[in-house]
Amino acid sequence: TPQILPPDVGKILVAPILGQHLIPGVCLYTDDLRRRESVVNLEGKTLKIKHDDHRIFINNAQILTPGTAALNGVVFAIDKVLLSESEIAFKRSQ
Repeated sequence: TPQILPPDVGKILVAPILGQHLIPGVCLYTDDLRRRESVVNLEGKTLKIKHDDHRIFINNAQILTPGTAALNGVVFAIDKVLLSESEIAFKRSQ
């Protein structure tokens, strides 16, 4: 039986997760990320940046593509969804 989602599901579920992936106020490309140790996302959380000669990681997610300029910023493909600590704890409890 399909579940009917509430009309504000985007506000409740999607917006906080999306906010984990957005870095406001700057346009950062791959070289910019290599010069930083961290960035602060839209939710106000610090994301750690690690890199070696060939790879860049944001927390535990690996960046898979070079930065692509978009209308309102720079887009990277990553291999994991960035979650807050409370979202990770909830996921582990399920």
